[in-house]
Amino acid sequence: MKRRILARIGVGGALCLMSGMLTVGTGSAAHAVGPSGCVAQGANGGVAAGSLVDGDITNPNAGPPSAGSCTFAEPAGTGGGFGGSDSVSWSVTVTGTAPPATDATGATPCGFKANNTTPQSWTASGTGQADGGFGCIPGGDNVTVTAG
Repeated sequence: MKRRILARIGVGGALCLMSGMLTVGTGSAAHAVGPSGCVAQGANGGVAAGSLVDGDITNPNAGPPSAGSCTFAEPAGTGGGFGGSDSVSWSVTVTGTAPPATDATGATPCGFKANNTTPQSWTASGTGQADGGFGCIPGGDNVTVTAG
């Protein structure tokens, strides 16, 4: 019984670490918890982005992880965040309102850089850990997430 409990805790912890936000595992697919968002799954990791508080919680649009990339519209409101890890590459691009320099707590840098595009967009990207806290994705923006 103790082994079963430890195994469940280990699996739950691994899913949380992979996405950087709350996740729920159903079979082999993990879903972003919340009314808005998506999970991009690459061969070497994944990144989840979205909001846990904005949008219609009776009709969530977050589905199973998408291969490589996914898009969604962040509902108007307090904004969302992103997190996860991919050892090859990851990116989160927002189009609309300029993202803030730090998350809602002021503690975590959001890491977005302006792109030379019309309409204006901003991208946070890297390899390894992806961490853009709550409030890094402005409410009302269109979001594209890629992994690998």
